Amino acid sequence: MYSVVLADDHPLLLRGLQGVLKAAPDFNVLAATASGVQALSLISDLRPDLAVLDVSMPNVGGLAIQRTVLKERLPVKVIFLTASLTGRQIADAISMGVWGILLKEYATEVLLDCMRQVASGEKWLPPELVARATSAGPCP
Repeated sequence: MYSVVLADDHPLLLRGLQGVLKAAPDFNVLAATASGVQALSLISDLRPDLAVLDVSMPNVGGLAIQRTVLKERLPVKVIFLTASLTGRQIADAISMGVWGILLKEYATEVLLDCMRQVASGEKWLPPELVARATSAGPCP
């Protein structure tokens, strides 16, 4: 069973994610929060296998959390769940070692497939998103 921390500033989506994962026998949600600051604290304290994070949250978003995970070498595989990402954000996420990127428009089965693949040590980076990143390039 894989441990998970969830973070999204939309309460309805956060509850929905918890419900989906509660029904999946291979995932255990350790904590869920609407705060990026709290998500970073939870990741640091609980050391989950996976963190599913919204990229755009007030104060501390997913990219800032991934930057800290990388800097502090926290043993968590980060998956971004987002409504939209610019090519530059995708390039930055990939260059910082994010394990997966999912758009919120995807079906729940795709989320579970992504989480299972990432948990097993494989990246989940859809080609159409990577193509956007390639055309934007990383931040200077």
